[in-house]
Amino acid sequence: MIKYFLLAFNIIIAIIFFFLDEVSISVDAPPEAAPGSEIIVTVTISKGSFQNFLRYQQELPIGIKAKELESKGGDFQFDLQKIKIIWWPDVLPVESDFTIQYTVQVDKTFRGKIDFGGMINYVDGSGNRQSIEAGITKTTIINGDGYYTPSSDSLLTDVANPPIKKTEIRAEKRYTLIDDKTAKLNIKIYKGDLDNFMKYNDSIPTGCEAIALDTKGGIFKAEGREFKILWNVLPPDSIIEVEILVTSKENGNLLSLLNYTGRISYMFDDAPIVKDLIIDDNNIAQYTQAAEKAGYKKEDKFSPLADKTPKKDKNGKKSRHGQKEVKSSQGVRQIPEPEKGIRYKVQICALQKYKDAKAVKRIRKYSLGDNVELFSHQGWYKYTVGSFNIYNSARDYRETIWHTSDATDAFVAAYNNSIRITVQEGLMLSNEPWRPF
Repeated sequence: MIKYFLLAFNIIIAIIFFFLDEVSISVDAPPEAAPGSEIIVTVTISKGSFQNFLRYQQELPIGIKAKELESKGGDFQFDLQKIKIIWWPDVLPVESDFTIQYTVQVDKTFRGKIDFGGMINYVDGSGNRQSIEAGITKTTIINGDGYYTPSSDSLLTDVANPPIKKTEIRAEKRYTLIDDKTAKLNIKIYKGDLDNFMKYNDSIPTGCEAIALDTKGGIFKAEGREFKILWNVLPPDSIIEVEILVTSKENGNLLSLLNYTGRISYMFDDAPIVKDLIIDDNNIAQYTQAAEKAGYKKEDKFSPLADKTPKKDKNGKKSRHGQKEVKSSQGVRQIPEPEKGIRYKVQICALQKYKDAKAVKRIRKYSLGDNVELFSHQGWYKYTVGSFNIYNSARDYRETIWHTSDATDAFVAAYNNSIRITVQEGLMLSNEPWRPF
């Protein structure tokens, strides 16, 4: 009798502790907001005494952008319209209930409703992955009349600057010879309401130098005979104008600028679009006449080619992840090549306090052969494995890690010359076809 009483007592205690540690989530957002406004979303997480890995994620519609306000030590990310906040055991708040907040910027053209809710994923005490969805809180984006139909202003057509459809996005280039050593490129980009990533890249003749005069907030980079401008977020204007100065330094032929068309790259319906710049024939004739008058003559066209071939060792053998394999008394070991260009790595851990690679491998139960690399980024120690020049290879490796370690939240990160960038930027900079994540 006493045995059965003790068994029942233990079951009751276990049930009590189960409900005490039950994880739940609630979301609060204003019921209404105006186009172009910024609102605050509050998420309350109840976790009891739970102290393990936990992740919150929320997907937002196009036209809505999120920024971190308070993450309580979590690693905040906003990518591909998804919010992710990740807490590792050593940074998860010890309180049984805690609140996080993020701000949402509503595009001035957005109309409709936003569903705030999301879900949390965590690993319970038995090592099992669990998911809990939050109840949906709706925010209606309204105009001045209190309804989310298009305003009368949005139905008007500006005859001088009519709305530009995404399928009509284009760029035009104009040449001007300033003097016998200097030319200017004026690039006019008709982008409409496109507001995400865009890249403009072009080439210059041998012996010339490109200098950015006005990039409209884009990141300018010149290397060799090529230069590019990258926008993470495009300016709000439907038409933007960029100015580049090209100087002849070492007998550079400014007339040969006409050999290079240039192009823009951007995303449309989750697919990369590449378009050549449009050049007016009259402008070509005028610039040719001016350049020839300055003493320049035509030369052969230059076709830049990106070296995308896998790296090989001195014996011609392709190596794993583009690295050189070197024989030693202990067998084959990996010696990383200099990390130049776009590389994709798999992040398996992020900590606010430093731990060495061995400790991270032990925490994440990572047993694959790659060395763990450490990067300092936005105040965090971020640990990655693998190094790939093709996104698909990194994604496949991530799947392997998910099934062979405790790093079930591992994801692909992109680097450009060892500087952290978004995966979308990496795909666009390397002209790699868009892939589902």
